[in-house]
Amino acid sequence: MVLIGLLLTIGRGADEEQPDDEEDLDGRLRGLEQRAAATCPNREFSTVACLDSVTQRNLDTKQECESNGCCWDATNTHQTLEPVAHAQQRRSYTRRAVPLRCYHTPKSAHQHGIQAPGHADWSQPPTARTQQVSAPPQPQSGEKAEKSPTCSAKFRDCNKTGCCADEKFQCRITQGSLLAKSRNWAQCRLASEPCPPSAKERGWGWYCWTLQPKTGGALIPWPKLKVAPPKDPHMEAEIKRIVGGLTLEQKLAQMVQVHSPGTDPSYMKEKFVGTIISGAGTRIGSHTEAAWLAQAEVFYNAAPSYKGVKVPYMWGIDAVHGHHNHGSATIFPHNIALGAANDVELMKRIGRVTAIELALTGLDWTFAPCLAVPQNARWGRTYEGYSAFSETVARLGAAMVTGLQGHPHKDGGKYYLDATHVLATAKHWIADGGTQHGKNTGPAFMSEEELRSKHAPGYFAAIEAGVGAIMVSFSSYNGLQLHAHEYLINGVLKNALGFDGLVISDWEGHHWVWPSCTKWSCPPSVNAGIDIFMVPTNNDWVGFIENTAKQVRAGIVPMERIDDAVTRILRVKARMGFISSISTPHGKPRPSPQRRAQMLKDMGHSLGAPGHRKVAREAVQKSLVLLKNDRQILPLKKPSRLLVVGRGADSIAVQSGGWTYTWQGDKKAPNEVFVGATTILAGLRQKAAQKGGSVEYSFDGKAARKGAFDAIIAVIAEDPYAEDGGDITVPRPFSHVRPQNPAGYFDLHLLRTLRKQAPDTPVVTVFLTGRPLYTNNLINLSDAFVVAWLVGSEGGGVADVLYADAPVSGHLPYDWPTHPCKSGGKQAKKGGRDDAKTNSTFFVGEGGHWPAVFEMGGGLSYKDNDNDSPKVTKMQTLEEPEVETCHS
Repeated sequence: MVLIGLLLTIGRGADEEQPDDEEDLDGRLRGLEQRAAATCPNREFSTVACLDSVTQRNLDTKQECESNGCCWDATNTHQTLEPVAHAQQRRSYTRRAVPLRCYHTPKSAHQHGIQAPGHADWSQPPTARTQQVSAPPQPQSGEKAEKSPTCSAKFRDCNKTGCCADEKFQCRITQGSLLAKSRNWAQCRLASEPCPPSAKERGWGWYCWTLQPKTGGALIPWPKLKVAPPKDPHMEAEIKRIVGGLTLEQKLAQMVQVHSPGTDPSYMKEKFVGTIISGAGTRIGSHTEAAWLAQAEVFYNAAPSYKGVKVPYMWGIDAVHGHHNHGSATIFPHNIALGAANDVELMKRIGRVTAIELALTGLDWTFAPCLAVPQNARWGRTYEGYSAFSETVARLGAAMVTGLQGHPHKDGGKYYLDATHVLATAKHWIADGGTQHGKNTGPAFMSEEELRSKHAPGYFAAIEAGVGAIMVSFSSYNGLQLHAHEYLINGVLKNALGFDGLVISDWEGHHWVWPSCTKWSCPPSVNAGIDIFMVPTNNDWVGFIENTAKQVRAGIVPMERIDDAVTRILRVKARMGFISSISTPHGKPRPSPQRRAQMLKDMGHSLGAPGHRKVAREAVQKSLVLLKNDRQILPLKKPSRLLVVGRGADSIAVQSGGWTYTWQGDKKAPNEVFVGATTILAGLRQKAAQKGGSVEYSFDGKAARKGAFDAIIAVIAEDPYAEDGGDITVPRPFSHVRPQNPAGYFDLHLLRTLRKQAPDTPVVTVFLTGRPLYTNNLINLSDAFVVAWLVGSEGGGVADVLYADAPVSGHLPYDWPTHPCKSGGKQAKKGGRDDAKTNSTFFVGEGGHWPAVFEMGGGLSYKDNDNDSPKVTKMQTLEEPEVETCHS
């Protein structure tokens, strides 16, 4: 039967200007509502969107028409899933005359389980969504047989093969429990066939994806892990008792994460909220250690109870290189530097210090470590990955988890998640480092075998190390948003791998599940297996709870899924000692924040304690990578007259990069903000004074004079950035000196100035960077070139290495590009397309004495006889191709 559509036009099209007469528009909208209410009595309407009275969904994209009902859509309007009570607050988005459609769906289509074309039908229970779509059933006695329509580009019913096409040229195939999708309806195939290569995503417009079935197993073999710690039967029984006694709304409140400041603790207690987040750059009161601790004590005392059993909140924050939200805390080098150091025991100590400093301010949870395996240097989060080599990521990531949480088996797990440790979060599940062109939150396309072998090993190691939480990636895998990827979350992570901790969304990550979700509602993400949803802005979490409760009662979200989520959340809380009725290996309930902080202070700990900073300085020393050292300029002679120049020499903010004090980092942040920190310049001055030398500083290098100095130290740097703010998009070259990057041009001009004004003075360039970048022009202007990455608060570690008080021992965790568009020298000579691979295995050096210097694992040493770095007297001049754009 052909789908019947009734189109009611109420004025100008959506692309035309808004009517001048607001009252006239209001009148027409009121008239429309009256007509709609008369035609579809089972629906509720507003001037913003047509909302289902049960699920509170925008019927344009969410609700299949019932056999005797109507669906109205507001074409080209802002889609909203918010409760009706919120609708008027959003009127400004849709106050324009738009055509409305009322579609009547024949009874047979609903009975056959056919989905609404072009969109997943989340109005149906999961069993209906995944059942096989086969030939329509034979008519009962007395019924007239219907002819199945064919699949076409027009809005038609699905035929017996399950192929649907809509007016937006989206097609779906629902065959068995597989669903494939392509923008081009003509490319619909049976689900057993692969998606056409031409349908792979190009930008945001084209996509082709396959949703694997919800099963207890995986489509390919995934390893069976030794999940740690093992479940405790007594703990599980008590958790089951608590979960069984909670109301639906209380359970859902455990599943939301609200923001502080901005949420009233008494209201949180009333609603039974489970967790709290403070975003990067958050300020609590006076932003002192005492202010944060006082707020934590308020949260602790305001925690809800169930039959006399207190269920406290968990308070989390991004602490990705130390407790970097606090200026007086110890700020460690970023992960890319720790990958260069590649020291497992050092990683454990870094995690331990970070946990202690978080606990000193009342926090229980960090959203770290990042286990990405960055495959493209264009990505703005490259510095959050330890390496492009999966085994390195797995080894260092597991060590960081152990440092943050404690060992789950050592001494019977006595110190695992005890009062001196915090909850760790492995992120971002999965393949966030494998997106096309390194686009942050972008699409990743690869086989499941590659996904497993390249991007999953870090998670294997973290789960076996006892990580308590895993965060889902903003990105998509083969076209499907990971926040809705039921197969990879429920099927692989929870069932195949056996992970029994909690799965958390990224910041409003469920909102990215287009077009099914908003901040206030997202059944696909709930059903996919996400346990905690970050809903941190305003009181959006209230709407999320209300909508999800209605979806559970309507059968859209199974109650079993909610119980699984709350069980996992309470399991993690119980292991941390938060639930007084459940004993843990460390024996005692988790103390209040004030008591915990005092205990740590009695042990000699404090924010930025000397012992903590010593660990950070060691990390700086071990992470520096020497790429060039002509005539053995380094180590510096003692004593020596030094001129220090450059933007990065006297700035804690620049030497620390993004995720420092604020989200993006702020190059203008004064050094006074970072109490107790040491700039690279200060470290050099201290070291030179100890050696009997001297240091002069010149920001722009104009103080350089012929014969005035024994050496010049030029500290060049990327400006701070984070996430999207750091993406180098195609077609821009991935060079430090590139269009729209003034910092690179400043640094190039600086080195040229030094060569002009002091041509005979050796120049040692120290490069502060969050990723490998093409720098041939800068290397050629330098006698020695040191990659210092992003060092954090302890810049004195750079001087330790330059003066050889510590060896230069770092090795490249990624390939270092020697062409602004290509990943290697041999490929660069052939031309071709953009290729910013971080592990290409192509590198400069043919015919030279240093073939491995720029390869992943490369780096020179001060020791001439070091087998890992052959003796180099003088590096040959590198080619400097002039490239303004790269071919995509």
